[in-house]
Amino acid sequence: MPNRKGFTLIELLVVIAIIGLLASIVLVSLNSARKKARDTKRLSDINQVNLAMELYYDSYGHYPDSTSNPSLGSGWDHLGDDSGVDAVLQNAGFMTKVPADPVNDGSTYYYFYDTVHNCTQVSGDPALLAVRNFEQANHPQANCPEVCGRSWNGYCIVYPDADTAN
Repeated sequence: MPNRKGFTLIELLVVIAIIGLLASIVLVSLNSARKKARDTKRLSDINQVNLAMELYYDSYGHYPDSTSNPSLGSGWDHLGDDSGVDAVLQNAGFMTKVPADPVNDGSTYYYFYDTVHNCTQVSGDPALLAVRNFEQANHPQANCPEVCGRSWNGYCIVYPDADTAN
């Protein structure tokens, strides 16, 4: 038999299958890392909004609410649409740009502000700043297991109203 150099078709197919399997494992790991990165960005963004809220409080003696800012209305306000609390914080000079969610698909809202959140354990009529629906299940910083009788995966900052702030 002549001595042939090279690989057989079976050997090449086995190598290609192994490379394909390893590539799929790497892609799954990268997808998990991307979810963690987006959730970390959401926490960073909401903490920036929180800083602007605290600056607003230091200047005006209360947090933005529907009484002092009729444009806010009452109930949930989606942050990132340049209206509501976004506009209030920007017009007051505490934020130059409202953070946008990393997914930013226009239909899924993750950042919320509720000016009359009266279904918490806090007395009075507190406001609530929240990141809703982390992509990671059981996110380690999710601290809002139930809001208004509804469970969801999120992070909340509760602001007391003027009556309970002192």
